[in-house]
Amino acid sequence: MTPREVHARLLEGISTGQFHTLADLYAEDAVVEIPLAITTPRRLEGRETIRRHFEVAANGPLSFKVGEVLVY
Repeated sequence: MTPREVHARLLEGISTGQFHTLADLYAEDAVVEIPLAITTPRRLEGRETIRRHFEVAANGPLSFKVGEVLVY
């Protein structure tokens, strides 16, 4: 997949609540930084840590809708 295709699948998965599939879009050694996290800035290191993050999100009260995405 191209980076644009990966990004599109990530947004689709988030907006449709398919959190269980999202970690597979990341490299095994991926690092995700979330500087605007509610409690403190977060840093997720590794696919399995990212997978656990998405598992928690799947059980949360929020839902997301994607709109007007512009990729440069």
